[in-house]
Amino acid sequence: MSVGSIGSTATMRALAAPTRGKGTGAAAGEPAAAVESFRELMKMTPAERMRAALLGKMGLTEESLRNLGAEERRKIEDTIKARIKDSLTGTLETPARGLFTDIRA
Repeated sequence: MSVGSIGSTATMRALAAPTRGKGTGAAAGEPAAAVESFRELMKMTPAERMRAALLGKMGLTEESLRNLGAEERRKIEDTIKARIKDSLTGTLETPARGLFTDIRA
């Protein structure tokens, strides 16, 4: 999973706006932005990371999800809950390829 696919608005801002370090130019700030993005990712619980990954696969962020209508948001929330539950219990009917590792042999 790429760091950019985690779906967090703050992480997306950190990736989009390079931080200026002691060096000059945007290249000097890129490692700082990557470190900040990684730190934010590590602060998330596994469930939050799974949710963010699923939202990213759907092309959504938490912010864009909040802006949806109540019915559409409920459907997406139900889909996310079902996918997380299925991935934890190993009962995916249609596996989400590339999203999580399938450890079944």
